[in-house]
Amino acid sequence: KLDKEVKLGGLGANIGGEEWKEKAQRRHKMGLYGGKVNKMKMNLKIKVESPEEVREKQKRINILNSKRNKITEYSKNLETERKKPTINFSEMFKIHREN
Repeated sequence: KLDKEVKLGGLGANIGGEEWKEKAQRRHKMGLYGGKVNKMKMNLKIKVESPEEVREKQKRINILNSKRNKITEYSKNLETERKKPTINFSEMFKIHREN
């Protein structure tokens, strides 16, 4: 048996109390602050470019992604991997003199 009366929780959230109002105000302020921060971040990311800059940037991207550029890069890698045969000229002359 309990000496004190115990108030059991009701069905659903406790809405309308002082604690709830304070938490709701705090959440509202946090939301406003978050919105301001997001707007500031967006302003920092956006850079106004002139049409000429946009065209130049697009040209550079197209050149880097072109098939010709990819082929040249691939061939550069092949040349470094390919081993050139070493020729010993003294042996060549010996073979030639013997014949």
